[in-house]
Amino acid sequence: MKKYTFYLLVVLFACLTKDAWAQPGIINYQGIARNASGQPLANQALGLRISIMSDSSAAATELYKETETVTTNGYGLFNVLIGSGTPVVGSMGSVGWLSGSRAVKVEIDPAGGTAYTQIGGLAPLASVPYAWGANSVLSTSSGGQGLIGTGSSSLWWGFYEGGNYRGYLGSYSGKNEDVDFGTGASNTVGNLNFTIQAVPKMTIDSIGRVGIGTLHPMTNLQVTSAANDIINIGNMNGWTGFGLANTATGPYNVIANGGTYLSFLYYSAPTTSISATNSKMLMDGTTNTFRPTNDNVMSLGANGSRWTAVWAANGTIQTSDERYKTNIQPLQAGLNMIMQLRPISYNWKNENLRLGTGVNYGFSAQELNTTAPDLVIHSTTQVDKETGKLTAEYADAYGVKYAEFTPVLVKAIQEQQEMIKVLQQKVADLEAQMKQNDKK
Repeated sequence: MKKYTFYLLVVLFACLTKDAWAQPGIINYQGIARNASGQPLANQALGLRISIMSDSSAAATELYKETETVTTNGYGLFNVLIGSGTPVVGSMGSVGWLSGSRAVKVEIDPAGGTAYTQIGGLAPLASVPYAWGANSVLSTSSGGQGLIGTGSSSLWWGFYEGGNYRGYLGSYSGKNEDVDFGTGASNTVGNLNFTIQAVPKMTIDSIGRVGIGTLHPMTNLQVTSAANDIINIGNMNGWTGFGLANTATGPYNVIANGGTYLSFLYYSAPTTSISATNSKMLMDGTTNTFRPTNDNVMSLGANGSRWTAVWAANGTIQTSDERYKTNIQPLQAGLNMIMQLRPISYNWKNENLRLGTGVNYGFSAQELNTTAPDLVIHSTTQVDKETGKLTAEYADAYGVKYAEFTPVLVKAIQEQQEMIKVLQQKVADLEAQMKQNDKK
């Protein structure tokens, strides 16, 4: 039987191209086949059986085996792609390149058949194929550039798309306390989006405004949702928490509690809203007061939306402390004003305004504006900032300060009482005169 020798020339490289990895991996081998006399087996078909062994010891086990048919060139040189042959044992993907050293066993049939004879011992693999392990750690496509885990002063990973630099991940400034993710100083101004299924769900715009549920935040933090519950902060059992919910179709959000317990501010009907223009409600822990931030702007309750009772420690419902007053003058309005009033009964056109149902008693604010202007409030209706429309039916509104009729009525009664006293004195004088006349 003729003896042949096989010289493994070199392991060139491991290909990790997209197509090669789909097989799932290929190692490019090159070798020269010679006979026992050292003459190359030129232009000859060879049968090869190549195995990936667990190590290079005599007790090594086969992890992968395949067969190939190759043809040498005029110098006996041939190339073989381990991983592209016909698998006999295992697969290239199951070799486990990170689990230990691997070796190659080569068997040859110079007649091109399957009567294989092992050539030489087990040849340890070079370290290049172990780069496959990095495929589960880091994968790049079509190049790109960056530094990861090096001693460079700028430790970052750049993102490129279409040849354009898009952003980076890492410590661009080299500060050991900073980790950055975003765009660089040379980037065109744009947004940073966090996406799910390629749909942006959270956005940071070019000036730092954050939008959740919107691509175009209008405030420093804007949270938008088609669902009723937008923000909720609380514990797991649901007993204590803070929530923001919006069940309205309008532009206002309100604080609410979706459970069966107490709510601080609750809004459920689309015909009303809670809003404040240039004024806010404040729970002041310093003075232990619940108050508006601006004076004489907001009201507690409304006509048709009244409190059943208001409790106060000193019994004061409307402040009347003289120390808070100035320009105190005797009231001039009295019976003369009362006699000019025209009391009326009426029904509200729209009972949904919750201003009272059935027949109501009162005055016309427009008429009072002529006879008693100090008792009338005239205000301009607010314009909704988002819709540009009036928040009420009319461009202005009139109201009556009914509580302030009390001092006017008191003054009128006092004036009437003085008139009664005068009349009583006249009656007494007449009665005395009549008695004198009767004695004559």
